[in-house]
Amino acid sequence: MTKHFIVVDPLHDYALRFLRVVADHFGYHPLCIYTERALQRAAARDFPELRGLESCVVPLSGLQALGQRLRSERDIAGVIPFNEVAITPSVALLEGLGSSWNHRSVLALLRDKFALKEHLRKSRPRLDIGVSRRFTSDGAGFPQKDLPERFVLKPNSGYGNRAIGFFNYRTPVEVIEQFIRGSGEKNFVLEEFFPGDEYFLNGQLDEQGACTVNAVFRYQRVWANGRNVDWLTHKVSRSDPAFPVLEGYARSVLTAVGLRRSPFHLEVKLEDGVPRLVELGARLAGNGNALLCNRLHGDGLDVFLLAADNYLNDRPQTVARLDWDSYESRDVSYLHGISFERALVYEIAGSQKVEQDPFFSGWVRAPHVGERTEPTVDLFSTPWALVLEGPKGSRPSLLEHAETLRLLLEPAAPRSWLRRAAVELISLRNRVRRKLKRILLRLPPR
Repeated sequence: MTKHFIVVDPLHDYALRFLRVVADHFGYHPLCIYTERALQRAAARDFPELRGLESCVVPLSGLQALGQRLRSERDIAGVIPFNEVAITPSVALLEGLGSSWNHRSVLALLRDKFALKEHLRKSRPRLDIGVSRRFTSDGAGFPQKDLPERFVLKPNSGYGNRAIGFFNYRTPVEVIEQFIRGSGEKNFVLEEFFPGDEYFLNGQLDEQGACTVNAVFRYQRVWANGRNVDWLTHKVSRSDPAFPVLEGYARSVLTAVGLRRSPFHLEVKLEDGVPRLVELGARLAGNGNALLCNRLHGDGLDVFLLAADNYLNDRPQTVARLDWDSYESRDVSYLHGISFERALVYEIAGSQKVEQDPFFSGWVRAPHVGERTEPTVDLFSTPWALVLEGPKGSRPSLLEHAETLRLLLEPAAPRSWLRRAAVELISLRNRVRRKLKRILLRLPPR
């Protein structure tokens, strides 16, 4: 019997990468499951690699039953939860398939921030998780008593730094309620705010739950548009005193959670050598960072192959080939753009100069003429982002060039009325097309 693997709503670069890796290395056949008919049509139209692959449309509520049926009809190796959004439907399928990938109680923690930290508070009290409470925007409303001095509000199953607010115990309740209403979210968690630098760690867990860290990065954020948004992100050297502290902390947290055979993306605050948990995801790092991790290790590491082997096989054979000499040989920084208003991009005069910069390594998100920007409040409203890279010891030069490149990408007024009219026409056409697509295909709003 032909062996299959499943991907849900694979309209993503990471999903396509997994499809190629699994086909090349294991020979398993993909089965694409779409939770809406419109997504299946969009995949066939916009992603040539998905055309002709076996697929079906099943709503979220029917995925567990589908898994049960496939269990008797097909030889299913497993499911590929290629990003944060794919985890919940993948878990439903895995339950139906009776998969041994991870126990359902462990998987349930990964999409419930409050439950995860409550579990760690009880199982590892020395980890200093901090105060957290959950509430809903209707019914069990915002808890107004015994608040931490500073706290963060975020969607209980959120991701991508979306709809996160920072407050203190003196903030008027009206301000907090306005934030909650404006977020459009229903289920929230209140978490104690910890000072210090924020880092993220990427790595892989084997079948025994042993943790291997392959990269560490440090966020540098600024306050803009009422939110704490990304400004720069730096690769952390293994010689940095923070690296072994964070690596040890990751092993403690992941052992306590009980996750295995999974990539992980862990976000941690560090102050005076004391680490405290921010977030944990059972997935590869987004925003193209997984590909960067491969390159940092001289392309000897393939985090997609490593993850796929663990997702699909009870006894994975792929091991992490980490080249720390290569990792240490270069300095890398992300440069994130910030928009302060809703605007139309008329021209990008400096983009060619940016790409010619000796430290420019590639776009994470390139700006485009005719697109509309919104005030940056999260990862999804960043107008542009790029990677700068240089030899070891070049961090000061990277930072100097970063500020120059940032100025080159500042928005500029159109040089003529003709240019303005042409770009506004392009923008109008694009907006009409997107709106018609959503109406005709019943796509959710962007």
